[in-house]
Amino acid sequence: MRPRIDAGQLLRGLIGEVVETVTGKSNHINGVSGDFVYVGIDKSPNGVKTRTSDLQKALDILQLSGSLPVNPETVGFRSSFIFAVLRTLPGVQTSARPKRVWYPDS
Repeated sequence: MRPRIDAGQLLRGLIGEVVETVTGKSNHINGVSGDFVYVGIDKSPNGVKTRTSDLQKALDILQLSGSLPVNPETVGFRSSFIFAVLRTLPGVQTSARPKRVWYPDS
């Protein structure tokens, strides 16, 4: 079993970085505070508040099952951002249509 990845820790490691969505939109990780990450996007460069718990849920499912379809039904409203962050994990593979993340050894 893979060690649990902490969403807050992962996001703090990405502060100042840009993660791209499948469509190529840039999401700038501005900061993390409590259960929120502040994500700069075109319409709101100073940051849109997003719950880290939504990412944690996705990370936990991915760890347990080895695969995760990434859409609003499975990970919540900011699924494109969550997918962009999940793509940064070492060893994961992704598909854009449908959006899915998996570990090849699962």
